[in-house]
Amino acid sequence: MRKLYSDFIDVGERQRIERLELFDEFEEWYMMQEHYCVAYAVNDSKVSRNFFSIKKKERKWI
Repeated sequence: MRKLYSDFIDVGERQRIERLELFDEFEEWYMMQEHYCVAYAVNDSKVSRNFFSIKKKERKWI
């Protein structure tokens, strides 16, 4: 999750999130992210190939 947060979330959005003061220190947030993961599964090889061939800047996260 930490990799997704740092690589796929826009810098401006990360700054906005970090200003919300959800944690006393953001080290807690980073530690928490180290303990979780995101699972991705499809049963169509074309979808999987296409997803991973898209450059990260072109990906749209919902």
